[in-house]
Amino acid sequence: MSLRNAVMWSDGLFIKPQHLQQQQRYHDYVARRRGDALSAYQVGFEQIELNTETLLHGKIDIVRASGILPDRTVFEIPGETPAPGALDLSAVTVVNEVVYLAAPLVVSGLPEIPTGETTTRGARYRIAGQDANDVSSDDAEPYSIEVTQLNLRLMLGREDRSSFAYLPVCRVQEKQSDGSIRLDPSFMPTSYGLEAIPQLTRVLDDFTGLLHQRALQIAGRLGSLSQNGVAEIAEFLLLQTINRWQPVFRHLSTIKRVHPERLYEVFASSAGELATFTHEQRRPEAWPPYNHEMPEHCFDPLIRSLRRSLTTMLEPNAIVLDLHRHKFGVLTAPLTDPDMIRTCAFVLAVRAAIPLDRLAKTFPSQVKVSSIEKIRELVQSHLPGVVLQPMPTAPRQLPYHAGYTYFMLDNNSVGWKDLLKSSGFAFHIAGDFPDLEMQFWAIRGRTDGRLS
Repeated sequence: MSLRNAVMWSDGLFIKPQHLQQQQRYHDYVARRRGDALSAYQVGFEQIELNTETLLHGKIDIVRASGILPDRTVFEIPGETPAPGALDLSAVTVVNEVVYLAAPLVVSGLPEIPTGETTTRGARYRIAGQDANDVSSDDAEPYSIEVTQLNLRLMLGREDRSSFAYLPVCRVQEKQSDGSIRLDPSFMPTSYGLEAIPQLTRVLDDFTGLLHQRALQIAGRLGSLSQNGVAEIAEFLLLQTINRWQPVFRHLSTIKRVHPERLYEVFASSAGELATFTHEQRRPEAWPPYNHEMPEHCFDPLIRSLRRSLTTMLEPNAIVLDLHRHKFGVLTAPLTDPDMIRTCAFVLAVRAAIPLDRLAKTFPSQVKVSSIEKIRELVQSHLPGVVLQPMPTAPRQLPYHAGYTYFMLDNNSVGWKDLLKSSGFAFHIAGDFPDLEMQFWAIRGRTDGRLS
């Protein structure tokens, strides 16, 4: 038999308390169903504050809290709902145990208020007096009426909660030798707003700042779009990703009542995109699904992954080395990092006002490549230097430029050993190449002198 159908009101009906109670059950049922249709995660705390002083004496006490229990019962402490009695743990051994805020469930056939057989502790509601004003009259005196107030209590995780609607409040990490209680700072209560989970609010603010800093760093490194295409497309794509997510993070950090599920979606989506640039497999990790009851279980690994992506510096695969022109056809390219000789492949891009096939054939024989310290000796003695090997196509790590021919410096050449302790490269061009333009590149990830 249904206990939630609406009352059939009719003329001459002799109204009993059961009529009004049944109508109230009907309205409560409709409100719950409509709430369920809006979201599956509209239960939890809106705010919660514990008494830090009583923790020193082995007790857990709620100063203020508001929210919605899993049975959709609304509570507000200390406004409309009396605070539950403090939970005294002075005589109990507690290690890593969750404390719950609980209210007795509605049980068909049992009274919800204290009676001769139902104590106040076991009843869902307690009775209180309240002076009510007549809002339809100016001169009516307040009338004292009885009202019901939700009968909340604090319970340990070890207690039987099968007949209660409950929410996790905190986790007791340990009880110290002086009797005081230490709470787990990583614990996140069930909530439908970040006001009850300050850890997530701090993380959101932190990530908003990190996104701003990373965007400034990358934008400064890229400089102008007209800089000879020296910036890698990956850098631009990473900046595009950060520029897309930074306003979203900033928006969430400035508005009220952000739902944790919404924050999880934003964190997971942004972390998934950033994994393309910062994870070795170019794929996001298999993060736990959203857990509304225990948010820390899903947020902790996701936050670690997102933080790692935001703090990982993306180094460009290709670095352009400035060429400085000197007298007698000599160009030099100083090295700021000597280890580049061992970790990079080097490519010379050349363009001139002659056919490309002719340039590829004649240029290597007209150029000597050596160290800055050895180039003069090499030219005067007509000794071979580092060999230039023509490349059939432009390396994928370099930006495309029409009309360029690419040559790789062979690190197996006899002259390569002179570069191992050198301050940089030197080039001597003997032939005549009209409108000659050159770019010199170091490409990271060399394997035995080859491009990886």
